[in-house]
Amino acid sequence: SDAWETYLTLDREAAGVAPDVYWRDICELVVWEPYGMGFGIETRPFAHAAVAQVPVIAAHLHDLENELRAVHLDYEAGQAREHAAWLHVATNAFDRFVETATLLGSGFWRPVEAMARAALDAGDRDLAVAVFVAADQPGWHRDHLRRRCLQLTGADPAGQSSHPRV
Repeated sequence: SDAWETYLTLDREAAGVAPDVYWRDICELVVWEPYGMGFGIETRPFAHAAVAQVPVIAAHLHDLENELRAVHLDYEAGQAREHAAWLHVATNAFDRFVETATLLGSGFWRPVEAMARAALDAGDRDLAVAVFVAADQPGWHRDHLRRRCLQLTGADPAGQSSHPRV
C-alpha cells in the first residue's frame, strides 16, 4: 500500500511519465491489483485526475474492459467497468452518472450508491433517483438498490419511468 500511495502521488512530469502512459498504468493496476487500493478508497486512484483527463481515462477503462471480455476474463472486465464509476465519482463527472449506472445495472451496488450519494451531496436528488432508476435492472443487487433508493431519496425506482437525464 505504501508503494501504491507513492505511485499515486508521483510527480509524473519530473519522472518523465507521459499522462497517457500513467493513466493507462493506473487503469490496469486497479483492475489487476485491486487489493493494493484498500476497501473504501476506490476513488483514490482518480482523485487527482483533471476534468480534461476524464474522457481519456474512461476510454482506457473501456478499452481494457473490451480486451478482457474478448478473452473471457469477465470478472476483470467487470472491474474495469466498475472503476469507470469510481472515476466519475472522484471527478464529480455528474453528466456521466446515469450512463454509467445503466452499464453497471444492479451487479455493482457500491458504485451505484456512491454515484447517488455524490448527487445528493451536490443537492441533486433528481440525479440520485435517475442513477438508481438506470441501475434498476435484473441482477444480484436489484432489491438492495431499490431499498437504498427509497431510504436515501424517498423514491421507489420500481415505480419510476426512465428519467429524462438518460
